[in-house]
Amino acid sequence: MPEGYYKDYSYIYDKIYDNKNYKKEFSFIHKIIKKNSPSGKLVLDLGCGTGSYTHYFLQKNYNVTGVDISKSMISIAKKKIKGNKKHHFSSKRYKKIKTEEKIRYNCFFV
Repeated sequence: MPEGYYKDYSYIYDKIYDNKNYKKEFSFIHKIIKKNSPSGKLVLDLGCGTGSYTHYFLQKNYNVTGVDISKSMISIAKKKIKGNKKHHFSSKRYKKIKTEEKIRYNCFFV
């Protein structure tokens, strides 16, 4: 889809998911990560959207790379997480991420 669609969607994305309990969902995700990769701290967040989960990953001291196809979503995510150095956002497709870059992560979050 053209970026115009994503740009329009990015402005209302957080409003649509305003009632979503990101904190509760993250708590569940965090338990799974700790069970399966106790020392894992590198997260590749695929389809990170506006970075709502990234906030919780950073609170638990994870290093996060958020990837989304939408530059508009990435722009909003960067504003939300401004000032924290343990993250990186990129607007590219998963297929464009090099294999050697993918295998360095302990957790893939989609």
